[in-house]
Amino acid sequence: MPDEGILSSQPERILLPRFDTIGDIVLLEGFLEALLQRFPEAKVTLLVRRVYADLASLFPENLDWLTTEIDPHKQSPDLSLCEKLLEDLGGATWDLVLITTHNRTWADDLVAAAMTGSTSLAIGQWTKMPSAYRKVFGELGLSADCPHQRLVPVSERSHEIEKYHILWHALTGESALPEPKLYVNEHQKLVAEKLLHFTGLKIKNYCLCFPAGTQKVAIKTWPPDRFAEMIAWLEKKHDLPSLVAGHRSEASRVEEVVRLAQERGARPKTWLGRDGEIPILAALVEVAKFYLGNDTGPMHIATAVNTPVAAIFGGGTWPRFIPRGDDSVAIVGEMPCFGCGWDCMFEDAPCMRLVSVEDTKRAVNSLDVSHEVGKAKNHIMPASMKLSDETKWYIERASENRGRIEADRRERLEANCELERELKQSEADRAARLAEIERLGKQLAESEAAWLAEMERVGKQLAESEGDRAARLAEVERLGKQLAESEADRAARLAEMERVGKQLAESEADRAARLAEMERLGKQLSESEADRAARLEVIHRLEAQLSVLESRVRELEAVRNHIMVRLLIKLRLIREPKI
Repeated sequence: MPDEGILSSQPERILLPRFDTIGDIVLLEGFLEALLQRFPEAKVTLLVRRVYADLASLFPENLDWLTTEIDPHKQSPDLSLCEKLLEDLGGATWDLVLITTHNRTWADDLVAAAMTGSTSLAIGQWTKMPSAYRKVFGELGLSADCPHQRLVPVSERSHEIEKYHILWHALTGESALPEPKLYVNEHQKLVAEKLLHFTGLKIKNYCLCFPAGTQKVAIKTWPPDRFAEMIAWLEKKHDLPSLVAGHRSEASRVEEVVRLAQERGARPKTWLGRDGEIPILAALVEVAKFYLGNDTGPMHIATAVNTPVAAIFGGGTWPRFIPRGDDSVAIVGEMPCFGCGWDCMFEDAPCMRLVSVEDTKRAVNSLDVSHEVGKAKNHIMPASMKLSDETKWYIERASENRGRIEADRRERLEANCELERELKQSEADRAARLAEIERLGKQLAESEAAWLAEMERVGKQLAESEGDRAARLAEVERLGKQLAESEADRAARLAEMERVGKQLAESEADRAARLAEMERLGKQLSESEADRAARLEVIHRLEAQLSVLESRVRELEAVRNHIMVRLLIKLRLIREPKI
């Protein structure tokens, strides 16, 4: 488990910002692989500049990549730039932020400061931010104090991978880390084979020469004529052709080396890569017999794919980036001013020219390029050219003096920047105050004119008011009279209302009596209706009986008449009618 105080629990999300170039990212691969193995459930994210995003295909698949266009080595922070970088983080949060570069940039500190809920671990020491940086952090609402919970001390001049070992031990309590390793896939290998077939080169039978690769530091390069001489020597001595490679932006450098080599009778091939073709370069390096070139990112790619390396070094960052492969040689001509960070007091890095062609031939021979590679075993080869003790003494004194001058210059520059910032603020404040004074002056002038106009208007109103006052007094008197009359009229209306009220009360009593009478008559009417219905029923019944009686009477009269006729016939009073 990690040491107590660094991590209280297993991290779920880990972020590693890395804003530098190819070689620095490649050297970090072993640390990243160990991190992925130690925390297999965690999401490990590497933040890089977008131009190096294609390295992802060479790294472990379970590593997450996040990119940004921000280059803090070339861009000074301002509010919009910092906001853009924070926007590129996508609003995500991390449990653990690891700052693995010794020479931290403002972007590293910004990311750590923005991750307020994270644990941040960084290597190196904390130095106070320049005032310009503090101002921008303040505008973002971030503290300009050290944002890292723990700083792991390391030696600046130690190798980068040794720094990672120390950081790993602080993080996990362990020391062992795997060496950087890149993984070239089958598609990338196939592309490299097709390129080689097109150029007529064979796998493991050519030198990949990289005479450029120094965009970040232009002076960190061996002279073109010496590369050309080495290419010609390899063809003549070892029957080994060369593929001179570089980025398209470095075409002029590559073409110069090729031209000089052709003048010496060699026939080198060329390959110029585009942005996004780092994996193809890795595939070409992997199938080369060895790498010959400057201290560059492709040199570290070569060691990470187990290709032998012969590299020419200067003293700017010595020995932080010497190749790590088992079969590698770093040729270097030491000077007392080593460690200048490529801020060369001679401006053209004479340390690079201390390495002669013969030194480089010896280094290549130590790789046994005519037979099997495997003799060098990762060593440093000093250049044969030596400086006299007197020269060294003068350079050392000059270097120390320049260091003091540079420190004083940086201090004065910082003070000047602070004074300039304060002056700009003062000028801006003065301009704002002048503008405010001018605005207030205009307002005062406008206010004076408005006040005079208002006074004139009020005077006119006052004069009109005096004339109107007499009219209002007469109106008040008239209204008083009306009010007195109104009061008398009010008393009369009240008396009339009282009389009407009494009448209303009497009317209400009469209304109640009429309602009672109507209710009584209604009951009588209901009873009368019922009696009428009964009488109608009796009348109908009697009419029916009368009808029956009348019918019987008619029958009796008919019988009586018949009997009378028969009697009269019998009495012979009348004759019987003939039928």
